[in-house]
Amino acid sequence: MPFPFEPNRRQVIQGLAAGAATTCIPWSIRAQQSADPKFLIVLAASGGASIIDAMLAIRESESNQGAVINTFPDGQVADIGASPFRAVDLENDGLGPIPHRGESDQSTFVNTYKDQMMVTTCTGTSVNHVVAQKRSLTGNDAWSGRTLQEAVAAHYGADFPIPNVNMATGAFVEPGIDASLPSYARAEVVVDAIRWFAGLHGSKGIDAAPAPSLIEKARRLRDERFDPNSVFGRTFKNSAALRTWRARRVKVREYEAADLVRKANVFPDMADLGNGRTLADFGLFSNAEDVGRLGQVFPNLSFDPLEQQAALAYLLIKNRISVTVTLGDSAAPVIPPPNLITPQRIVDSPPSPSTSHTPITATPKP
Repeated sequence: MPFPFEPNRRQVIQGLAAGAATTCIPWSIRAQQSADPKFLIVLAASGGASIIDAMLAIRESESNQGAVINTFPDGQVADIGASPFRAVDLENDGLGPIPHRGESDQSTFVNTYKDQMMVTTCTGTSVNHVVAQKRSLTGNDAWSGRTLQEAVAAHYGADFPIPNVNMATGAFVEPGIDASLPSYARAEVVVDAIRWFAGLHGSKGIDAAPAPSLIEKARRLRDERFDPNSVFGRTFKNSAALRTWRARRVKVREYEAADLVRKANVFPDMADLGNGRTLADFGLFSNAEDVGRLGQVFPNLSFDPLEQQAALAYLLIKNRISVTVTLGDSAAPVIPPPNLITPQRIVDSPPSPSTSHTPITATPKP
């Protein structure tokens, strides 16, 4: 199956332009890989989602409180064999003011993963969505002020290049408050999952870039002479924050040596960037086997941010780059371009609080 996404030149250049910020990723790389690492994937779900709209749906005939709680017509609720779960497959002609068709295929998801699922309740200690989001990750500071991801990264991630990657939004990306947390365990926040890879190398992808030996000389000159002797460097030479920042900036050399720019790349090598040039022409190769597999599993990879995040999460864990990866939908609905899917429909419904509190019964795509 051909890869469904061929980036244009502008998209790749945008990713390359983000490289300067990415060079400051916190990382303490080690020579040895953990023999038995544990991996954590977190899916951040904002809004007012309810388990009775999902895995424990209630039929209309089972309740005389249908005006108070959400129920479904009996025929829409499917029992999932050999499990306590239920599923509801819905088709809506619109979602509130959004005039596009929306569908959910929950039964397929639950049937596939029922043996790996657990449904639990969660007691919130704040009605403020931002506060509640952060507390859902810290247990209201149950782990000495660390987020769940920070705790996992600190314990299992010392040998990984970027142990903790967070692609969510809102308070789901806020750090914990434990000042003793190792710097390598702090989250690297990724805004654009599909182009983030381009910032993992200082020069690959730049047309007619200087030779690596010249780049290394320029870096040493910057680090050893220019920065320390600048007015800013002299003024804040005793700043712990500045020392930490400089130490992190140097780590880009290790990212380059580990070839992370290739290992985190979801683009095909021969994607046309214009003027007959391809990704491979810029030295930005990917793993063809991984790219082919991702194209089959994620057919909406070209426009669906959640599928893009899932693809990157696969590469980060498969290639032993990260031990914990956080995914999260944005507050906007995902509607594909008309040239890709006709008629247009809602691929991912918005999980925002305002949408969740409207009188619309619908489930997001699993």
